[in-house]
Amino acid sequence: MPQKAPTSPLKYLWKSLETLPTLQAVKEEWKTLLKDEFSSVEPLLTPCPDLATSFPRRGRSRMGLPLRVVQHGDDDFVAVCDETGERYILSRSDLIVYRVFIPRLFSVLAQAMGLSEATVTLAPDFPALVGIFQHGAGV
Repeated sequence: MPQKAPTSPLKYLWKSLETLPTLQAVKEEWKTLLKDEFSSVEPLLTPCPDLATSFPRRGRSRMGLPLRVVQHGDDDFVAVCDETGERYILSRSDLIVYRVFIPRLFSVLAQAMGLSEATVTLAPDFPALVGIFQHGAGV
């Protein structure tokens, strides 16, 4: 089913994609990067099977390396800064990594640009092209 294109311009999406070279992060990081656009972009994200082993810093302390995640039990996680002792209690759901689902992103881009969807799969979940421009006869 084609995804609905966002109705307003996305100011933070492209910067977020450039900031995250692997196109994946925990939900808190996506929310920080995308700001009020998160709800528009969230349908383009899909969970990864592995949990995060690091967690972004919160608030004013966002500068610096991410915090190291320590697991104490099945749903008992703590994010720790080894230098400052900064700590946050986390749950398993906080550590789910979400990545951009490329076929869905390409589908939305094709729709926004007026292209018909024409996806060729080269490898699992990585389409080769966004779409094909449809033009009228004699144009």
